[in-house]
Amino acid sequence: MSIEDCVKQRLKMVIDPETGMDLVEMDLVQNLSATEDGEVKLEFRPSSFVCPLALELAQEIRHSLREIEGVKSGPRGGCRLLMGA
Repeated sequence: MSIEDCVKQRLKMVIDPETGMDLVEMDLVQNLSATEDGEVKLEFRPSSFVCPLALELAQEIRHSLREIEGVKSGPRGGCRLLMGA
């Protein structure tokens, strides 16, 4: 399984507590790319620009990505997470 596929599967486990749905199902993760050397980039778009859980969900995304074997870890966690509304 590619790193990108692993990322998608792991993100399906990040649940929005307000809706009970995962971030992939809600289409809140966009422009996902992953290289075979472990660099991951994605854009997280909260459901609202005033979403009170946006920061918490972003932290959970970053934590989830760090648990995937093959994703680089380092000062920026080997991933680039952009947030927008």
